[in-house]
Amino acid sequence: MIRWLELDLQLAILQILLDARIRKPKSGGASASFITNQLDAEPAQVNEALSFLLDANRIDRGERLYSITAHGIEHLYVCLSGSLLALPPFCAGVLKVLCLKESVTVVALVEAIKPTSLEEIELALWYLREKGYLDIDDRRLVLNEDGLDFVKGLPNFPPPEPPHP
Repeated sequence: MIRWLELDLQLAILQILLDARIRKPKSGGASASFITNQLDAEPAQVNEALSFLLDANRIDRGERLYSITAHGIEHLYVCLSGSLLALPPFCAGVLKVLCLKESVTVVALVEAIKPTSLEEIELALWYLREKGYLDIDDRRLVLNEDGLDFVKGLPNFPPPEPPHP
């Protein structure tokens, strides 16, 4: 078994839970024993890290599984990118489309982005709704005021307007 540094173990757990969320955006999670086995870690150390992540609101605990929260995704990307303005990459395409249009259907969003999988879109929509940036109004996706404020704070968002001749 490997003895992990505390922060490294927390980030590794978040990566496992993010992978589970990507595979099943609505319900993806992993059990403590699965995480322990995947990381070849000491069970006591994994349980301690899970407790910390729960207290920090970076993960949720269901009946049997742990799942990453939107806050946990943000924390993971901030730690891995070194930027306080880190944006999970799966959200960039969705935000670009929503910045350019007042509202959009899911079908139009998929056609505009052409994701590698529908789970990618599902995860982005889940994340943006969890953060309170996205509303669904009459089956149309709308970037709300909080979402617009968030986008204004990102570098290179919204996409620059093309030059007028």
